[in-house]
Amino acid sequence: MQSTFKKIRIMILSKLFHTLLPMYAKYFKKSHNYWNLNKTQLLAHPKNSLGYHLGQFLKQEKHEIMPKLENHDCFHIITNYSTQVKDEIALQYFCFGNGERNLSAILVILSGSILLPEHLPFYIKSFKKGKKYKPFYHLNFKPLLKTDLKIIKTNLLWKN
Repeated sequence: MQSTFKKIRIMILSKLFHTLLPMYAKYFKKSHNYWNLNKTQLLAHPKNSLGYHLGQFLKQEKHEIMPKLENHDCFHIITNYSTQVKDEIALQYFCFGNGERNLSAILVILSGSILLPEHLPFYIKSFKKGKKYKPFYHLNFKPLLKTDLKIIKTNLLWKN
């Protein structure tokens, strides 16, 4: 059972994320076109595809796709991180390890490390995992929505 203090820290981070995300999309993703797709349209993709898995993920998490942040939602599918606060922070560590350098990622990493230091080993492991993948943080996943998710994951892994 989570301590009250930990619940408060998670609540603070959650509020911070929900406040920053719309501002990040508005001011830092101006040039990005949003996909204009909903869960129903995504679930109409072939069952093994990235699009279908994205629709399932959004349905399971009870979320809608975030305009101009659709690629971020795809990162969840590719990396298997949930939308829980701990995993959102780990995903930013992963992306930082993968080469993404932006103010939003840095703010999440710093605030998450300060407010949830007990998860630092998990975060560091996520950073190292991100370094093992070919850089994909800059890709536009919309053209890949009908592509088999296993093929996408296989092609994003570094071959050692």
